Amino acid sequence: MYHRIQSIFDKKGEEKVPNDLLKIPVSFFANNQRASLEFDVYSQTGALLFKKGTPFKDAAITKCIVNKSNLFRKKPDPTSPPERVTTKIPALLSEKQLHDLTQETAKVFSEIEKSGAINKSTFNNSKRKFESLLNFLQQKDLSYTSLYLSTEMSKLEDYVYQHAINTGILAMVFGMKLGIPENQLINLIQAAYYFDVGFNRVPIHIIRKKDTLTSRERQIIQAHPRLGYALLHEFSKESPEDMGIINAKLTALLHHKKYNGSGYPYKKDFEALEFNFNINYKAIPQFSKMTSICEMFTALDADRPWRKKIQQAKILKKILNETRLSFDIRLVHSFINKMGLMLNDHKPFFKVGDFFLVQSEFHRKHGVTVNHEIGICHGINTDFLMSPQLLMVYNIEAKRKLNMIRIDLTKDPDRKIIKIIESQKKLDMLKAKLA
Repeated sequence: MYHRIQSIFDKKGEEKVPNDLLKIPVSFFANNQRASLEFDVYSQTGALLFKKGTPFKDAAITKCIVNKSNLFRKKPDPTSPPERVTTKIPALLSEKQLHDLTQETAKVFSEIEKSGAINKSTFNNSKRKFESLLNFLQQKDLSYTSLYLSTEMSKLEDYVYQHAINTGILAMVFGMKLGIPENQLINLIQAAYYFDVGFNRVPIHIIRKKDTLTSRERQIIQAHPRLGYALLHEFSKESPEDMGIINAKLTALLHHKKYNGSGYPYKKDFEALEFNFNINYKAIPQFSKMTSICEMFTALDADRPWRKKIQQAKILKKILNETRLSFDIRLVHSFINKMGLMLNDHKPFFKVGDFFLVQSEFHRKHGVTVNHEIGICHGINTDFLMSPQLLMVYNIEAKRKLNMIRIDLTKDPDRKIIKIIESQKKLDMLKAKLA
């Protein structure tokens, strides 16, 4: 068997890849179910690394996966039948696991609906369920999996249960990716699981309604955060030191408050609850902010009575584009960097040539100067989706063209993408200014 492992670590990016080589996704080696290679594998300098027949479990291949090395194969002969390198990306959870979790969650919510309260047994059962799921996920490699979330409904009420499960799972994985300690992860999961429990007090005919809601019906829907808070607050009196329930009730109350100060509950709702809360977004707990992002993704990724589910790539764009309105930009960037590929079949949700609105903050003696620029994507960094390579073409404040200034956002922490420009009208206006 022939290995020239040192050539894997040749200076990346400084050697031109031979024209007859085709890059292979590293995930192909990690997830392929075959026993051995069906072709020779080369480095980007053209050096032979692994001969056809090398076992996938070979230590050197494992080292390549760990180091995310660039690996190549010979391009197919154009006269031969077309050949494709396929990558099987396993799901994080099976449909059966999600189905079982949904059924158990239905029992929890049904019990709350019947009794009008949460009992300690119900809360502890849900906690054990997620502790078991967390232990299961900690044994899995999250780098080469896709996050499948259940969206099938046998009846409309299932949406509430599945939304709770999906948001809890998504928040769990997000927290794991952020490196949140295990004891705090359970608190985050509980918060994301119970955040919509107030819907138990919303009449089912309003939840089922396909037409536009009346003003009164909208008020009833918007009451679910304070109704959920009241339910969880009553239960918290039994366990005043339980951080899981404290995070859950705050998240239930605050998950619809937005970065720009809008959203609900409204001031009168806080007064009715005798809840002394500074409505400033900065005062909202971190777990509530994380749940809000996860909740938006899972809501748009499911069929609703009035619309079909939205493609994952479009959801990620929408979350990014609502950053200045709804979310903490740092959390949104972390969510997309760490979760974006898992949630979009391991493909970037934007492409080379897309236009971005970029915000830059420069700290000077007299304070912070904020600029907004337009950049065109000319290179994607899949390890940090929110830090692509850009060609800066326009300064909005100065109203002037920039001469295709090349920047790499991985090396420029002062600049952050805050929007993908998709409006054709805005793109036409930009192109006219750049002409």
